[in-house]
Amino acid sequence: MELIGVSFFTLVAIGFGIIAYVTAKILRPRRPGYEKNLSYECGEDAQGSPYVRLSIKYYIIALLFLIFGVELVLIIPWITTLPDKNWFMYFSGLIFIGLLILGLAYEWKKGDLDWNEKTAEPENRD
Repeated sequence: MELIGVSFFTLVAIGFGIIAYVTAKILRPRRPGYEKNLSYECGEDAQGSPYVRLSIKYYIIALLFLIFGVELVLIIPWITTLPDKNWFMYFSGLIFIGLLILGLAYEWKKGDLDWNEKTAEPENRD
């Protein structure tokens, strides 16, 4: 019985999304022009080429942020339920935290966490 209710609400949500998309597509004004086709730079006129080669440092920092953010999401529930765990779960969590610390030390030693002026500037190919 619960499956029927969930299925119904899922279909209603999908239907609402489709109806809203089609209605907006039909009712929106279509007046393309030179100003609308320009790239928007926070109210400023665009300068230079939009194809700028960024340093790989930005992507490495973003990936490290994602990795350690996801692991933090896994650690917080473990900490909140720590009194209910047995010794095996306690030491498993400590091993997990130890591996995190080893990974952080490796990235630090490798130099991926050093952010100096040379590597922070994007390379421009004008």
